[in-house]
Amino acid sequence: MDNNLLFWVVIGALALFGLAQFCQWVILLCLRPRYLPPCYELIPLHGHVEDVEELIRYHYYQRKSAKRQPHYCLLIVDMGMDKETRDVCLLMQGDYPCISVCQAGEVERYLKIEDYLQR
Repeated sequence: MDNNLLFWVVIGALALFGLAQFCQWVILLCLRPRYLPPCYELIPLHGHVEDVEELIRYHYYQRKSAKRQPHYCLLIVDMGMDKETRDVCLLMQGDYPCISVCQAGEVERYLKIEDYLQR
């Protein structure tokens, strides 16, 4: 009897979780605008960052799972990174098309504000 009760409690909890996910999907579908402007995420890095690869992958896959990848760009801003960290960032830039590495003074060039204002 206890195993049967535990089974139905787990099934009920999973059903509630699924219902909540479905409601969230419907709400986001209703709130989605016709035009999604580009979304930029800036990550300023300086010095030596030991886990820079994990940091970049985390942000990339977090946004990709949110289904905003075509309108999303991850800008890694070099605020004085060491050579090893910069090399890892440049390798990641080659692997993922929406990742860019830039100097602090070049950020404005990557933000295509003029394209958005012309719409």
